[in-house]
Amino acid sequence: MPGQVVRFLLGVAVTCSVVTLAHSLAAWTNSDTYGVVVENPRGAALVGELAETLWTVLYITTGVAFAGWMFRATRNNVALGTPDLVWGPGWSWGGWFIPGANYVLPFLVLREIWRASDPERPADTPLTAMPVWPGLVWFWVFWIGSALAQGVKFAVLVGARMPLDVTAATAPDLPRWLYLADAGSYLLLIPSGFLAMQFTSRVEARQARRRTRASLSAGT
Repeated sequence: MPGQVVRFLLGVAVTCSVVTLAHSLAAWTNSDTYGVVVENPRGAALVGELAETLWTVLYITTGVAFAGWMFRATRNNVALGTPDLVWGPGWSWGGWFIPGANYVLPFLVLREIWRASDPERPADTPLTAMPVWPGLVWFWVFWIGSALAQGVKFAVLVGARMPLDVTAATAPDLPRWLYLADAGSYLLLIPSGFLAMQFTSRVEARQARRRTRASLSAGT
């Protein structure tokens, strides 16, 4: 997946996170979600359902695009001659679909992508000894925090046998902290998205330098 497409989708996701954050905070403070007055619960339900659907589609689309970018980046490192890779291109996809392990495996793949992309890596230095960009660690911390907050919301709503697109207007008895947890998940996605955009851009620049060096070496 081309990096420009991934960064565009991440930018859209960050923008949507800002909007949904404001809506969740409104629900927490005023019991008024998505700017629809409580006196019109049907309108609130429709807007909430639309927003939830659009966000879900965007989240899945961005996730698939990002996994595709990881596959492409790993394959580039293989083509550039990195013999000591632990995580092959297939893990760029597979790591996201193993329950529980999907909180760890994608990070390990991303960490290796960064290390293997280093154009300054000495020939005698093991891949595991190469440094990692601190922004990658923070990106993953923010993303995991957001995922856990969404998991709490999901567990509460499923336990209460309520639809996932519930709003304050349609379920006024829901605990207010649930909306705060929802807001927290969107808040964490904002820096996570920005860091993911930087990460993809930096990796592509590093791989371009590796490719240039390899071409110059072949020419000599």
